[in-house]
Amino acid sequence: MSALRRVLDAPWLWLAIAGLKLALALVFARPIRAAISASLGPFALRSGPESLIVEFTLLIARHEAVGAVIAASVLLAAILGLLLWLLVAGAVFTRLARRCAPGESVGAALQHLPGLTLVAVYTLLPRGLVILNLVFDPLGISNFWARALVFWIGWTWCTLALDRARAGVVLRGRSAVDPRPLVGAFIEVVKQPRRSLAAAAVLLVNALVVIGTLQLGVWYLGAPWLLWAARGLAVLGVGLALWRAAFAVEAALEGAREDSREDSREDSRED
Repeated sequence: MSALRRVLDAPWLWLAIAGLKLALALVFARPIRAAISASLGPFALRSGPESLIVEFTLLIARHEAVGAVIAASVLLAAILGLLLWLLVAGAVFTRLARRCAPGESVGAALQHLPGLTLVAVYTLLPRGLVILNLVFDPLGISNFWARALVFWIGWTWCTLALDRARAGVVLRGRSAVDPRPLVGAFIEVVKQPRRSLAAAAVLLVNALVVIGTLQLGVWYLGAPWLLWAARGLAVLGVGLALWRAAFAVEAALEGAREDSREDSREDSRED
């Protein structure tokens, strides 16, 4: 079964995660909307979308409380979004690997939550190095766009390795405490270029969807269809994230079959 087929075969998983993300967005949009409305009072923004960023910056500069509410809401929403994906990761890898009951998916999510959290913590070090190179340029890459390209390659590598390592914990029973399987996941990403490039392409498209959503908000501010377009793109983003994870599921199942064949060969030698 292909990676995309696995995602299309799990529509309720897709819709459940998308629903949770949209609910989070709705909750944290309310304080931002209330703060901006209170600061504008009876006034209205009549300038075109091209000056929206300038007007928004001036609004925050003149009303520090508005900036604080917006920053806190965005930061908290981002953190809870990451925690949401961490919470459902066990269910995602289990359901993409095979069909199972919803209760079994929830059980897998709770069972693997501590281990998958630990694996995610391990990846903070390489991700931190990637960010460090972008900001402080220890490699001496003077051109910013070249550093940005190195950043994207490094970030993509970390993301795909994290997917492989988490799939290995859930589907192959690998240890989450030992960091060596994570190191092996980084190597595995390089050793399987075709699958890794496909997953990297999906990750890039997902990033472009996020950028496109923000750009739509600037270009068509106030359009009656904008909110539904943003929601549709959010659902698409969840599907792309699941598609990327499905590549790691394919790799883990393939590795599990190889482990089984190796165990069979060892048993035959002992006999």
